[in-house]
Amino acid sequence: MQVKYFYFTLFLPLFLRTLLLMRHAFAFSLATENLNLINKIMTNNYKHKRFGLLSAGWMRMLLLIAAVGMGFGTAVAQTTVTIGTGTLTAQGTNGTPIYRSSATSAFHHSKSIQLVTAADMAAAGVPGGAIITQWGYNKTTTAGISGANAWTMNVYLKNSSATALASGTAWNTMISGATLAYSATINSSNFPTTAGYWLWPVTGFVYAGGSVECYIEWFPAGALISPFTSAAFPWQYTATATAQAMGTSNSVAIAGTTTAYTTQTRVYNTRITYLPGASDDLGLQAITAPAT
Repeated sequence: MQVKYFYFTLFLPLFLRTLLLMRHAFAFSLATENLNLINKIMTNNYKHKRFGLLSAGWMRMLLLIAAVGMGFGTAVAQTTVTIGTGTLTAQGTNGTPIYRSSATSAFHHSKSIQLVTAADMAAAGVPGGAIITQWGYNKTTTAGISGANAWTMNVYLKNSSATALASGTAWNTMISGATLAYSATINSSNFPTTAGYWLWPVTGFVYAGGSVECYIEWFPAGALISPFTSAAFPWQYTATATAQAMGTSNSVAIAGTTTAYTTQTRVYNTRITYLPGASDDLGLQAITAPAT
C-alpha cells in the first residue's frame, strides 16, 4: 500500500467525518440552544455530550491513524537493492572494502575506494534524489574481531560522474566534497560474525543520479592484542571492464596525502537501502492503489 492511498482511503474519510460532526455541533443558527452552546465553549464550560464524545473521539482516532500512517508509509517506501552478482571472493588484497589478510597480520590500517557507476545504479533502479539509509558489502565467512580489539571505521559517500578509478590522487583530495555518512568504533560486539552483507546505517547522503564513490577508512581505536581477528576478511565481488575498486594498507597510519593505490577491475558486491526523495511538500511518493 502506497502512502497516498493510505491517506485517501483512511485519513481523508475520517477527517471529513470529523468535520461533519463539528459542523453539527457548531451549526450557525440563532436558536437559543446553539447560542448557549457557543457561550459555553467560549467560557470553557462546555459539556455537550454529542460533540464531546463523538467528535472528540473521532478526532483522537484521526490523529492516531495519521501518526501510524506516516510511520507505515516511511517503512514501506524503503527499497533494498544489490549491485553485483559475482561469487568470487578476495581477502588480503588492497582494494577490498576492509583489509585483513590473516588473524595475526600487523596491517591494521587500510583505506579503500569503491565505485558504483551511474550504469550500475540505473540497472538496480535507484532513482536520482534517493535518500540512502544503508550501504554495505558481503563478507562471506564468520570471521570476526578477537578479544577487546577495536577499530575506527569512517565511511564517506560522494556523488560523482566517474566511470573508473585511477591511482594518483591524495586521499584528502578524493574525499573533499564527500559526506561522512557513517563513523563508529567497531569491536566484537558490533562486528558481524555471520556470513553475509554487513550494512552500515548511513545518514546525510542524497543520491544525485550519477555514480557514487564510497571511501572506507579503517584504523586501530587503541592498542591491539594478537590474534587480532579470528581470520582474514573475504569479500565477494563481480569482475568489471574498468577499475571500480582500489586501496592501500599498512602496519602504520596511512597519511591523508597518500596518492599510491592498487586498482582492481572489479566491483565488490554492494547492497544499498534507500528511500525515494520527497515528491511534494508532504513527502508523499505516489498515488497508487495496492495490487488486487
